[in-house]
Amino acid sequence: MGIIYVGILGVHLILLRALPDGASWILIATAITASSDSGAYFVGKRFGSKKLCPNISPNKTVEGAIGGLVCAVVVSFIFAITLLPSFSYWKLIAVTVVLTCF
Repeated sequence: MGIIYVGILGVHLILLRALPDGASWILIATAITASSDSGAYFVGKRFGSKKLCPNISPNKTVEGAIGGLVCAVVVSFIFAITLLPSFSYWKLIAVTVVLTCF
């Protein structure tokens, strides 16, 4: 399953890179993922008290999830303003929320 997972994602990265502004989208998607994880970790450690789903992951908190989402939206705006100034920011918010939830 790992070979299929990596192979499919690798092919889609190549296809995404071939699109107009593809390199910018890969960079934005990477920034969203990294900032979401970092924001969730730091906000969850500092302010987290309500467990999100203790049976599956005992250290994840609701506050961390919200912090990760907010951090991802802020970072995606910074990157999009820099790399894609003509892109619709409402679509960017939707893409960021979906990517962060996944």
